[in-house]
Amino acid sequence: MSVSDSPDDLRVLVCASTGKAAFNVFGMTLHFSFRLPKNQRKRKLADLDNSTVSTLYTRLRNVRLIIIDESSMVSSNQLYQIDFRLRQIFGTDVDFGNIPIMVVGDFRQLPPVGGPYIFKPPSHLPTAELVGSHLWEMFKIYELEEIMRQKGDQRFCKALNNLGSGCLEPEDVALFNSREVNSKLKAPEEAINLFLTNKECEEFNQQMHKKLKTEGAISTAHDVIEGDLYKFSEVN
Repeated sequence: MSVSDSPDDLRVLVCASTGKAAFNVFGMTLHFSFRLPKNQRKRKLADLDNSTVSTLYTRLRNVRLIIIDESSMVSSNQLYQIDFRLRQIFGTDVDFGNIPIMVVGDFRQLPPVGGPYIFKPPSHLPTAELVGSHLWEMFKIYELEEIMRQKGDQRFCKALNNLGSGCLEPEDVALFNSREVNSKLKAPEEAINLFLTNKECEEFNQQMHKKLKTEGAISTAHDVIEGDLYKFSEVN
């Protein structure tokens, strides 16, 4: 059996922009997979050191497809960073290291943080506004038109589509208002809670943790810098 025939080889790399999104598709974050910086600054991405490149090459050498989920939250800057990383890892000038990329998502959902949409010109290239994004132009668009998640509730489906398109009708507004929970009443425990600030979110999480009856655990994270520290400080 050759190395490429090993059943343990990674053939399809599944990624997403956030930890929650990656968890939902049994994948990993873009930042971990391609060692991307945490910020969205407009400066050039620093090269990885040879040891890190070797490690990533060993892991990705047999990958035949990269899938990126929740692409509405992926900026065009990150798309170019992924391209930069794959070129370095595989030692080639071919776009994306000559690996096919599939992006999946709904652009009417959450936008990228600190960067333009994935289909817009990247902010770190001075000529991008004139020539556009050549990486995005390589993709072919396939629109899925059959609704699966709310297919049993056509009225709700219609209201959600109108909300995403910014053309709500009076009956749509009435439907959403009918589902509003009075602040004096207790919201369903399974409901998703949205908060304006991190402080409010942290306070809610602490309240929920206190209600748990299971045994607790503490997980400590250790941040490390991969690559040349001097280059990292210069570029980022």
